[in-house]
Amino acid sequence: MNRKLLVSVLFVGMIVVSSATQYFLFQQFTDRDCSIGNDVYASYHVAGQCYDSKLYTCFDNGTAILQVFSAPDCSGFSTSSRSFDLAECNYGFSIKCTEQIVVPNNTLASYAYSEPLCQGSELSVKYQRTNTCFSGSSITCNGTTQTYNYFDSMDCSGSPSIINEVTTQDFCPEAAGIIQTREICQ
Repeated sequence: MNRKLLVSVLFVGMIVVSSATQYFLFQQFTDRDCSIGNDVYASYHVAGQCYDSKLYTCFDNGTAILQVFSAPDCSGFSTSSRSFDLAECNYGFSIKCTEQIVVPNNTLASYAYSEPLCQGSELSVKYQRTNTCFSGSSITCNGTTQTYNYFDSMDCSGSPSIINEVTTQDFCPEAAGIIQTREICQ
């Protein structure tokens, strides 16, 4: 009986620990209604932690705030601040606060870490849908190369007028104190 109680206590403790991190989620959609499955870009940032001179804060009242600082560590006063209503879809953009990072298939995902060798929790996760036209551009990728196609038409018809190929990054050195990035085509 004591063993079951101990396992239950440990299990509850794991739930609390795993749900402690909250993320500020920005999504861009192909439609103005923010329909599920129509997202083309998303970025997750740890709420309450400075990243790239930005501080994202989520509140229980259904709002969130993005503050921008001139200092990379968010010290001093913010240079700008914006409040968001988490329940709104604003012309194809939405802001949410979530405890879970979900990266769908058919995306190019970029993971940023502060620990050496890309260890620890993610500071941010961003993804773009692959093989999807949005505003006259699309992206394709494989394990080593990302191809950005830019079209003269907004619906990506015809041949691309500009093609830009980039090597996929896997920058996870042993050095500490730098932001490390891993890009994955999935």
